[in-house]
Amino acid sequence: MTFVVGLTSPQFAMLAADRRVTTIHPLRPTEFADRDTKIVNLNGEYLLGFAGLASIRRTEDARLRTLLMEEWIVDALASSRPGDYQASLASTANSDFPLPPTPHAFISLGFRKVSGRWIPNAVLTSNAIEEGRFAPDYVDMRFGSMVLPTHRDGLAIFAVGAESPDINVMERRASAIARFEEDAQQIYGEPHASPRLLMDRLADLVYAVSDLGSGEVGKSCLVSILPIRAVGSTEVNLLMDNEATDEMLHTLPLAINYIRDFKGIRASRLYQPAVVAQTHSVMGVVGAPGRTREIGPRGFDLPIGSE
Repeated sequence: MTFVVGLTSPQFAMLAADRRVTTIHPLRPTEFADRDTKIVNLNGEYLLGFAGLASIRRTEDARLRTLLMEEWIVDALASSRPGDYQASLASTANSDFPLPPTPHAFISLGFRKVSGRWIPNAVLTSNAIEEGRFAPDYVDMRFGSMVLPTHRDGLAIFAVGAESPDINVMERRASAIARFEEDAQQIYGEPHASPRLLMDRLADLVYAVSDLGSGEVGKSCLVSILPIRAVGSTEVNLLMDNEATDEMLHTLPLAINYIRDFKGIRASRLYQPAVVAQTHSVMGVVGAPGRTREIGPRGFDLPIGSE
């Protein structure tokens, strides 16, 4: 299962997820591939990550069709209003997800408008919520949504997906999170840190779980950032981790690929993150960074374009 970790602050929303897909074969060894982009931009207001199923099978016109999870998300939300995204996710998941249920989580981190101001917001949509958190051992028959507590004047950190019982993982996660505030105070004297430092820390957390886990969390990591100055923008720039300038990190929605080696880059099949918007929704073209195809309601493909 994917490991997704993110944060909200008054200046940024960030979300990091590994790109691993695990395929279990009854008669063959389990296959692992670092190839999926698991973060979706929702109308320039939220970053949506997911952990659990990588695809959905659905019958359309008497034919069985397999949709990547991000394609299913775009399809499910293409006709929804931004304020209804989380409710629409839960409703459509209740219709489309297979039975018996397996634990799955969508986490939305971003901003909502209150009295004319954009404030941090976080929403968990899942069929495995217990005591206000994602609990994969507790699976319900239906999906629901809940707003998670955030801090308007500091960082709030969230994680869903794969967990390891190894105490070293938990210690490394706690240590990395503690360093957020430490570094912020040393650099700025305020309760917020530089976006580059925070993105690196989120990638560190994904790698910590990957290094000590069962193989279900991958070595390739995507970190997305939505600065408050870019709220409303639905043009996402896909970059490698050394390509983003400080100005870009403060002003543009970005998706940054953290890949440890050149072999990983060749095998990663990088593609543009999906975007759900009121005017149009797009999916990336696998293996073609920068290329997109528009998605209409219920998955209808419109002509391929580019961003």
